[in-house]
Amino acid sequence: MGVDTTETGHYILVTCKNYILLIDTVVDGVAQNGFTKSMGQKKPIPIRMQLNPEHAAQVGSIKFTPARFGTGNGEKSIITSTGPYLIIWDFKKVKRGDTSAYSMRKHNADVIAENFVYNNDKEAIITLPDDVTTIARDSMYKPEKLLTPQVRYCISNVYR
Repeated sequence: MGVDTTETGHYILVTCKNYILLIDTVVDGVAQNGFTKSMGQKKPIPIRMQLNPEHAAQVGSIKFTPARFGTGNGEKSIITSTGPYLIIWDFKKVKRGDTSAYSMRKHNADVIAENFVYNNDKEAIITLPDDVTTIARDSMYKPEKLLTPQVRYCISNVYR
């Protein structure tokens, strides 16, 4: 669906339909990366980012828009959407393996495109079918807040 890189080329995001891969391109811990030198046999294992099962159940059919890194001033966040849900991952936590470090916000219509304001990952610009607006990162929710009572009931019965 899409590909993005950090400004330094150290990381690549590969967006697939229902998951995102984060690939480290550094070769053998040296300053070179996979763009300047062959990675050979020591390719790092990509980190697979996807919604937790209970959040995926709430969202329904998942089709991510191309994920992007925040630009300027260092990459701190990753942004994407699926249907009416805007999703922002904490890049630092994802690099450490915490793929559930994301927040979400539901809109009244499907999000067509999204990106961070340049040099500011505290504010996102989103395109809806009839509107273009900015969203403050503070207005994002932990995904659990968006769960419907039916999904909460199913989760509580499964995990007892």
